[in-house]
Amino acid sequence: MSHTRQQRRQGKSLGATVRRYWPAYLGGFLLLAVTALAVQAVPWLLKGAVDALHGEGALAPALRAAGWMLVAAGLGAVTRVVSRLLVFYAARRIEQELRDQLFARLQTQEPAYFHDMPVGEVMSRLSNDLTTLRLIFGAGVVALGNAVLV
Repeated sequence: MSHTRQQRRQGKSLGATVRRYWPAYLGGFLLLAVTALAVQAVPWLLKGAVDALHGEGALAPALRAAGWMLVAAGLGAVTRVVSRLLVFYAARRIEQELRDQLFARLQTQEPAYFHDMPVGEVMSRLSNDLTTLRLIFGAGVVALGNAVLV
């Protein structure tokens, strides 16, 4: 059995690690959708308030619209923060699990491996490459979600 197949059976592939956090990504995406709707509601409500002031001259509908604008803006702010917390937390957990898996794998290597692989290369993969993966699974997923929704 190949090493990759054995890793997948043990649930240690990158895909298996990421799939464990799909609820956080789904929740983050749904909250991004709510954020997009709330943010887009503010200009629509403003138009209604201006139209009410211009057409009827009544202050009550304009004040009501202003109140709903505050609610929409507050909802948008809260859902934006929570969506990012969900996604970024999942990305950090994925990064930590991958670091743990790589470190465990390094501990099983024979000394000859470290003769062939420079220490700087090993350190680079354990730090820079995993940080890049965290950014992809965090900020990259949020940016992709925003691009799809807006």
